[in-house]
Amino acid sequence: MLQQLGAWLAQLRCEHHYRYSRSKPGTLVCKHCRKRKPKPRG
Repeated sequence: MLQQLGAWLAQLRCEHHYRYSRSKPGTLVCKHCRKRKPKPRG
């Protein structure tokens, strides 16, 4: 529980640097905190 909160706070503080995931092509993930960027619709 606390670990998840810590990860969430880390995501909030992170300056996201998105890159394309190798495991899921077409998915942008932050290379620092692993946060996924929602796919732009359209």
